[in-house]
Amino acid sequence: MDHRDIEAYKKAMELIIAVYGVSSRFPVDERDGLLRQIRSSVTEIATNLAYGATMVDHGEFAHYVALAEGKVGETECGLAIARGLHYVDDEANATLASIIEDVRSSIRTLRVQLRRKSSRYSMF
Repeated sequence: MDHRDIEAYKKAMELIIAVYGVSSRFPVDERDGLLRQIRSSVTEIATNLAYGATMVDHGEFAHYVALAEGKVGETECGLAIARGLHYVDDEANATLASIIEDVRSSIRTLRVQLRRKSSRYSMF
């Protein structure tokens, strides 16, 4: 399966671009702290989906999808911290929250699809 065809991957790429745009305005002293953490976690959403898509076994793919979902939570937490520190304004926060929900929803849909495929194959 080509990861570029997966809706969750496409949404994750949209989130990466949005996060990089917003985080580019963080204070310079955050470059090695919160900025690095948020950018790492948001990038790992797409990375886990891309790597998982190379797996032949649907169960293994599902494992990487679950890791990607965890990275959504990690990204969301980092952005909440940034919001609390006033690094993210209301408009950017609303935009990011909407994209995060899209990513989360598409990942959950993918997990359900993989679960169905995995259980179908395990019946044989």
